[in-house]
Amino acid sequence: MAKGWKVQPRTVVAVVKFEKKGGGILYQARYTNCLPQKKHAEDFFKKDVEEQKLGEIINGEKSSGGTITIYLTYQPCNKSTTKKPEGTQGTPPDKSCSETLTNIFTEKLTGRNIKLCVKPSHLYRLTSENLDTNDESLDKDLSEKAQEGIEMLIAAGVTVDEMTSNDWKYLRDMTEPPRQQLDDEIQKILNPIKQQAQNDA
Repeated sequence: MAKGWKVQPRTVVAVVKFEKKGGGILYQARYTNCLPQKKHAEDFFKKDVEEQKLGEIINGEKSSGGTITIYLTYQPCNKSTTKKPEGTQGTPPDKSCSETLTNIFTEKLTGRNIKLCVKPSHLYRLTSENLDTNDESLDKDLSEKAQEGIEMLIAAGVTVDEMTSNDWKYLRDMTEPPRQQLDDEIQKILNPIKQQAQNDA
């Protein structure tokens, strides 16, 4: 577990792991969606690379080569979240996280011999199967755009893969200590309340 890891009761939208060449983790982080911005995971990743700790490590001497894996809730969007002209939930209709990741890879990582691997745990708009054609937000066009986004990443040299049992083990092992800490804190607060409720009954 990374030093200084903090437990926050928010939805995790991405976990990032930077492994150096030959093994060993240089950096790991999780990004959470903070209202009201509702940024996409890739936006947090971009900020981390350009302005925060991950960028410092990438630009440092220790980062010569390696792989950054970004575990995403959904595959990166590519103008595929909605057809509504106003966008949806703070996301403009022309937003492309596939383009964001492609630019990060080509501009920040390839020159330092750092690979980028994207692993989504769910698909969103990526297939046209089971789409309700009566709902304009679930349109075949959005599915095609989502596929084009994945093709864009692959063409640039980004690896896009499915989750494996080792990936799930890594995520589980990484979150168990802070989750246990949070559960213990919740238990300490709930126990006296439950005891009081029993006494009052």
